[in-house]
Amino acid sequence: FIPILRPFLKGYLKICKEVKERRLQLFKDHFVEER
Repeated sequence: FIPILRPFLKGYLKICKEVKERRLQLFKDHFVEER
């Protein structure tokens, strides 16, 4: 594994996680608003 790419991969995974959580939150908020 290339050590230089490790921080980028970490950041990428972190961003993916944040985006997923944010999308989930938006979905929840929208679902709650519709009821």
